[in-house]
Amino acid sequence: MQEAHDVALIDYRLGSHSGLDLLQAARLAGNLPPAIILNDVCKRFDSTQAIKNLNAQIYPGQLTGLVGPDGAGKTTLMNILYGLYKPDEGKILVRGQEVEIHGPNDAIARGIGMVHQD
Repeated sequence: MQEAHDVALIDYRLGSHSGLDLLQAARLAGNLPPAIILNDVCKRFDSTQAIKNLNAQIYPGQLTGLVGPDGAGKTTLMNILYGLYKPDEGKILVRGQEVEIHGPNDAIARGIGMVHQD
């Protein structure tokens, strides 16, 4: 079985010029919960482990970049969040509620969008 590569979620904090300082301050003070939580998310394709035990929190008011080498699972993760794939294991929470995302319309209704690279 092939092993999953490392993928990094990069948190770009927006500066004071962005007008989002209150959101950042609230989050840092613990008053703003994560918008999306991924707990031990896994996805396999036959013998290839595309994502293995991914844990992440994405907060409102932050830009999050997904960085990794080809084959690291970046597109797979986005396809899971956008409802195109279902995780084999793990949980996805949106605004504190555990959810199953059943397709792009469901993702959009939950405030999740995706810009395809093609």
